[in-house]
Amino acid sequence: MKTSSNLPNYFRHRVAFTLIELLVVIAIIAILAAILFPVFAQAREKARQTSCLSNIKQLGLSVVMYTQDYDETFPVHAYWEGNWNTAEGKSAYWQGRVLPYIKNLDVFRCPSDADASKGTADGSDAGARVSYAFNSVFGTDQVQGEMRGIIMATPAWNLGSAPGQTVSAVRRPAESIMLGEQHTGDVASNVSRWWWGESSNSTPVNSMIFQTLLDAQFENVPPLFGGMPGPNGARDETTPDSKKFGWGKNGAISAKHSGFSNFIFADGHAKAMKPIQTNPDGVNRPDLNMWDAVRQ
Repeated sequence: MKTSSNLPNYFRHRVAFTLIELLVVIAIIAILAAILFPVFAQAREKARQTSCLSNIKQLGLSVVMYTQDYDETFPVHAYWEGNWNTAEGKSAYWQGRVLPYIKNLDVFRCPSDADASKGTADGSDAGARVSYAFNSVFGTDQVQGEMRGIIMATPAWNLGSAPGQTVSAVRRPAESIMLGEQHTGDVASNVSRWWWGESSNSTPVNSMIFQTLLDAQFENVPPLFGGMPGPNGARDETTPDSKKFGWGKNGAISAKHSGFSNFIFADGHAKAMKPIQTNPDGVNRPDLNMWDAVRQ
């Protein structure tokens, strides 16, 4: 019987990595991780963007179904008043008006909206946690004091007498935005600028108004009350305030999907775009302003 001393040399040598070999293996693993982790992160964000696109698509279709049931008139949204926890309160907000067509509050929330706010401790101010804001542009760079958007906003006391925008008034439905992304966390980061927003007096979070008239802030002209500005690709971004949410070229649109945002149009189709594509130059190319739903 052969002993270990009689085995060939290649059986008696211990196989082991040298320190250099271990360092090389570790370096290769680190390089692969550095390459793959961003790819995984992009894939994860792409999945969130897809889920968000599905959400806003469902919201848009719910608004379209609402118009079919209400004489081809878009819903009117009230602000300031209304308790979301009551049927009457829900009926004041566009979210509550379309809720019967959805029956799922999760649809109002984008997976990339990282804000974890839940409203007040007793839940009375929780509202609907929404990541999407409606197009209620009131005036543009060319026209002031005129409803140019799709979902009109009005004080709650005026809700019954405020006529909604009609489907026929939207001349370019496939090129006119109905809803866009506006994340709770972004609004909260600059809530001091807006006098309603993050869970104020029972208003659902992000039930904001897009008003391009607020672009006048950059020319030191007093803006119309309230609201949040839409995008403008030609906006000046040289001031420190332009770095705040709502002040830059993207306006009050959240662009968390690798610089893109999801939008739903008046005809019901959804699309991912860079915010500035929706209004590249409000002064010189008003025909390209997708927030002006009644443009020729």
